[in-house]
Amino acid sequence: MSSSGELVTDFLRYKLSQKGHSWSRLCEQNGAAGLGLEPEQGAADAGGRPEAERACQALRDAAEEFELRYRRAFSDLSAQLRVTPDTAYRRFEQVVGELFRDGVNWGRLVAFFCFGAALSVESAEKEMGSLVPRIAEWMSTYLESNLEPWIRQHGGW
Repeated sequence: MSSSGELVTDFLRYKLSQKGHSWSRLCEQNGAAGLGLEPEQGAADAGGRPEAERACQALRDAAEEFELRYRRAFSDLSAQLRVTPDTAYRRFEQVVGELFRDGVNWGRLVAFFCFGAALSVESAEKEMGSLVPRIAEWMSTYLESNLEPWIRQHGGW
């Protein structure tokens, strides 16, 4: 399957576009190239890699169901967390730490992606677009460092 970074990029691009925001523009305006993020390439653009496309679509479908079920919890997320450029990483760590406090499962992985996307959308809408590529980097790093062993043990994406 594709790298965690590709999956994160694809998912964030998809969720941002649903709200009228351009992943490419946010990355270009906020120096994503320096973070090693590809503004145009995500796993769904895998050019004939059906396993990557299936994983991206499965994540999108699971996220849609999750968000319908828990929509209220994600409304005005930045106000609930009091996110600013100075506090964003600390808040990200706190929420993700709490999310996986009792272990990892597929539902929590979907919640992780939904949280990152909600935080990215809120950041873009609250004139904190500079956080979006950073959130993508935090998500990719956390996935690679903390979640990929579990994912591999449970059959991969």
